[in-house]
Amino acid sequence: ADIIRNADGTTNIEAALSPTGKKGPQPAPSAAPPSTEEPSLPEGLKAKVLVSNLQVTFTDLSKKAAQPVTVTLKDTDISAVVAPGKALTFDLTADALSGRAVASPTSKTSSASTESDAFAAQSTGKLKVALRVEKWSRADGRLQPKKAEVEAKVSATNLPLALIDAITGPLPQGATLRTGLGETLDLAVNINGSMTDATATIDAAAQNASANADVRIASGQLTSQSPIVLSMKGAAIRSLAPAIDQAIAAQDSARIDTLPDATITIENLNLGLPTDGSAPDFRGGAATITLALSQITGAVRLQAGDQPQPFTIAPMQAKVHTQNLTENVRITAATDATIDGKAAGSLAIDLTLAGLLDAKGGFVQGPPRSIQGNVAVKNIATAIAQPLVAAFNIDLPRDVGPTLDLELTAATDLHNATGASATSVPPTDITVAVRSQNLRASGGIQLTENIIKSRGDGIRLEFASAGAVAQRFLSPESGWQLAPIPGAGAAANSTPNTPSTPGGTAVITITGLNVPRSTTTGAIQIDKAAANASL
Repeated sequence: ADIIRNADGTTNIEAALSPTGKKGPQPAPSAAPPSTEEPSLPEGLKAKVLVSNLQVTFTDLSKKAAQPVTVTLKDTDISAVVAPGKALTFDLTADALSGRAVASPTSKTSSASTESDAFAAQSTGKLKVALRVEKWSRADGRLQPKKAEVEAKVSATNLPLALIDAITGPLPQGATLRTGLGETLDLAVNINGSMTDATATIDAAAQNASANADVRIASGQLTSQSPIVLSMKGAAIRSLAPAIDQAIAAQDSARIDTLPDATITIENLNLGLPTDGSAPDFRGGAATITLALSQITGAVRLQAGDQPQPFTIAPMQAKVHTQNLTENVRITAATDATIDGKAAGSLAIDLTLAGLLDAKGGFVQGPPRSIQGNVAVKNIATAIAQPLVAAFNIDLPRDVGPTLDLELTAATDLHNATGASATSVPPTDITVAVRSQNLRASGGIQLTENIIKSRGDGIRLEFASAGAVAQRFLSPESGWQLAPIPGAGAAANSTPNTPSTPGGTAVITITGLNVPRSTTTGAIQIDKAAANASL
C-alpha cells in the first residue's frame, strides 16, 4: 500500500474517501442534541483482525527537497480483537526503513531474497506495539472508560524519524524532526493502570535529543517517581527553529556560532488532575523545574566598520521552585558575557511570586498579585542582543548605546497582610531604572489585587536618539520627513557637530496610570484604563 502526502498537505487516502464530485470545504453537519444515555458500542459489534506481511510506503511530497521523504514499513503483522465485555487487544510488529525497496539492477524481476538484500542495505528499524485494555465495556456494549485498565507497551529501535515526518507533515517554516533530532529514534513506553491509579515510563533517545520520565497517577494526583529530564543539543534547536538563523542573516553586526545545549529537569512534581471534565485545580501543586543552558559563542561588531570580536555567554542555570503554588514560586537565574575575553555584562534574577492562583485554583489572568526580589542587568553589551531585534529595523548599539544597565526591584509589605482574608494580598511596589548612552527610564508602579497604578512622580523616559530612530520608520512614500538639526546627531552617532541626522530628544512622562483588574481572575481591564501622558 502507498500513502502519499501531496504538495498541498492532503493525502491520497483523503482523496479516496472524499465524496465524488464534491470539492473544497464542505459545510459542517449540524450538531446532534446531547444524549443523556451512556455511550455504547454499535449493536452486534464483534471483530478480530489479522494482517500478515503488510508493506506500507509513506511518501511526503509536501517538503521542498531534491528527493521526497519516503519511509517503508515492511513485514508488518497486526492483530486486533474487539468484543463487548472482553479484553480489547491490539498488537503490531514491523520493520521500518527510510527509502523504498529497489529491484536488482541485474534482473527485470526481483526475488524475495533480492528484495531483502535491497532493504538490508539500509538501516532497519524495529517497531512493536502491544495494547491490552480490560473492563473497558460491559457485556451489553455499554462503555465504562473510568473502570478501564490499560497495559500498553511501545518499543522502537533505530526507528527512522522520517517516518514521523512523513505521517505528521512539515513543521513550521519547513523544519523536520529528522534534520533536527537525528536520523533514528529509540523509544520505550510502558503504561499500566486505570484513570485513577496508573504508572507510566517513557525513555526516548535520538542523536540530538532525549527524554526520560517516570510518573504515577494516584488519588487524583500526578507525581514524578524520579526526575523528568528533557535534553536537546544546540544543533537541534537551530534546525527546528529556522527563524533564529533568519534573524541573524538579516543583519551583520553579530553572528551566533554555537547555540546552547538545553536540559530541562523536573523534580518533586505533584499536581492535581481535573476530574469529570472540570478545569484543573493547581492548589497545593509543587515542582522544581531547572533549565540548564551550555555556553553560547559568536562574534559581534561593537561599531560599524569594526572587525568582529568573539563573544561568549557563560552557561546558565535557571530554576523555578515551589512547594505549594497556593503560597509562592521562586525564580532564579544568573549568567555573564565576555567580548574578546573582557567582561561584557551580567544578568541576575531572583524573584518570589505569590497570588498566582484564583479562588478556583486556576492561574490568574495577568500579573501575579505579589512580587518580591530583583532583576539586574549590568553593563551588558547591546550588540550581543542585536540579532533579536534586527527584524524590527532597530540598531541597539547606535540607538540605545553600546552598553545597558537595567534594574527592577519589587517589594511587598507583607506586614500589611496581618488580619487580611486568605485571598487578599498586600500592595507590591515595583521600581524600574534603565540607563544607557541614549536611553534613560525610571519610575514605579504599584500592583494590587484590583488595580495597577503609577506611584510617586510616575514613569519618565528620555530617548536621546528618538529623531534618528523615527526617521528610519518614515518612508518617502509617507510624505513625512524629519529635518536635521545642526549638531543633533552627536548623541546618536557619538560624532560632534554632525548635521546629517534628524535630532530631537523625546521625553515622555506618564502619571496617573490606573489599570483596573478583575478581583476574581486577575485579568487586566484595558478598556477601563486611564493615564496622563506628556511628550
